Amino acid sequence: MVNLADLRKKKKKEEKKEVVDNINEIKEEIKEKEVKKEEKKEIPVEKIEKIEEGEKELFLCFAIGKELYGIQIDYVQEIIPVYPITRVPNSPPEILGIISIRGQVLPVLDIGIFLDQRVGKITEDTRLIILKINEELISIIVDKVHQNISVPLKNVEPAPSTVKDEKGLIFGVYPFKKRLLILLKAEQI
Repeated sequence: MVNLADLRKKKKKEEKKEVVDNINEIKEEIKEKEVKKEEKKEIPVEKIEKIEEGEKELFLCFAIGKELYGIQIDYVQEIIPVYPITRVPNSPPEILGIISIRGQVLPVLDIGIFLDQRVGKITEDTRLIILKINEELISIIVDKVHQNISVPLKNVEPAPSTVKDEKGLIFGVYPFKKRLLILLKAEQI
């Protein structure tokens, strides 16, 4: 006679084993991606104009106001929900304040000021993107983080000359989902 309780226990054990195996596979894939990311070389901004035909770059897409922007993923350290921001007296208008993450104090920049866009009200979609630029960590506040996309650099168009870009933030524009994705130069932030 078959004991149903034993069969259920055996089935649960098998299911748990499958879940653990899946988790281990995912961890291995993540480790492989991290190793590949470390091996990947950054393309300096000066060399971007001398791009080979098939060259692509990975960009993180995010929204500020109604516009869609992208920044090279190589500079992105992490994406976090909005932490409490401490205002700093007499700071420039683009610096919203500072935050403390794991004991490290970082400035929070509103780069939308330079792009004629303002971050809307802080919602559950609002994020801080931590960037590592020239060995320094900074954070920028954005309305929403979308996705990573691989951009063929040969399809990136320069920003029109009529666009005011006093800080030199705009790398170019790329057609994306019936819109234009504005690609930014992280080094200029």
